Amino acid sequence: MVRRSTESKFCQVRNLFPNSRKVQIVKEPARGKTFPDGLEIRGAHSWLTDLWLGREPKQ
Repeated sequence: MVRRSTESKFCQVRNLFPNSRKVQIVKEPARGKTFPDGLEIRGAHSWLTDLWLGREPKQ
């Protein structure tokens, strides 16, 4: 059920950013998953920890 509502939202954005990844961030998922259409479900803590924004950290 969640999958359909999220998929429709991703479809709206897909035309604007065709080369972007579709990632749903979830607070505490049982496990991460990647669907055949490329939609990814990832845990918030580990995904945000590995997020690279393209800037060097301040020292």
